[in-house]
Amino acid sequence: MRSLIGQYGFSDHKWPEKEDEMQSWCKAIPKDGKAAKNYVKKCLHGMSGTIMSVTIYGAEKVARGYCNNPQERDAYMSRGKCGNKAKPGTTKCWNNIINVMTNIKHLNVSSAKIPSFCCSFFEWRDCTLNEFNKMGAPVCSQQDIEGFSSHISRGSLDPLNMLCADYDDSDKCDKIMDKIERKPTTTRFRTMFPALMEMFDTL
Repeated sequence: MRSLIGQYGFSDHKWPEKEDEMQSWCKAIPKDGKAAKNYVKKCLHGMSGTIMSVTIYGAEKVARGYCNNPQERDAYMSRGKCGNKAKPGTTKCWNNIINVMTNIKHLNVSSAKIPSFCCSFFEWRDCTLNEFNKMGAPVCSQQDIEGFSSHISRGSLDPLNMLCADYDDSDKCDKIMDKIERKPTTTRFRTMFPALMEMFDTL
């Protein structure tokens, strides 16, 4: 999943700004997608497997659009500078959601876990877009920010529609997020997905 999602949170995985970088990114997508699907098939079952499969499908579909559509391809590279300049801030947002999601499994009330996941995702989205906004023009134009917002929405649409439709832009999340531990955990994941799988295993 590194190539599909890593640019938002991995400090060592930059956004492509040039055609050769874009080509390398596009070539990595099928390989990473296949590895992720094999992992799901061998290791995940039930709801966690379903959510992960839907997530991979959505991420691959979005990536193919950026790689195969010339206009979207150019726009993706055009906002690369913005994404890379904002990386210190977006990495902090990424690390925070991993800490939060890792702690969700410890909530005593099982029915609170999926709403907590939904709200933590929306908090990450807003945090990330805010980092792009803070960079401001000319580094991050409004068009760049809208492109990143569309990227997040398109890549997460299917799993969020399955679970989270009632929580986006909702004041329900303010109360929910106040109850979640935010300190770093002893287990340190590089993406949110292992924490998400652990959460589903506790339901």
